[in-house]
Amino acid sequence: MDYTGANPTNTIVTITITNSEAVSGFTLSDITVNNGTVTSLVFITGTTYQAVITPTSDGAVTMII
Repeated sequence: MDYTGANPTNTIVTITITNSEAVSGFTLSDITVNNGTVTSLVFITGTTYQAVITPTSDGAVTMII
């Protein structure tokens, strides 16, 4: 997972998820977000996806993939 933007505060962010091997069947339900939701998951290549994370309130947002 990669996010290279500034330290966001209660703003929507796009992250890149890169796997070491090709992944199939990866969906929104495979991502758990604390204090936020995944509002979009886009397949980029066999190993790369982009996810849009929307915070639900101020504070830290964490993800488990």
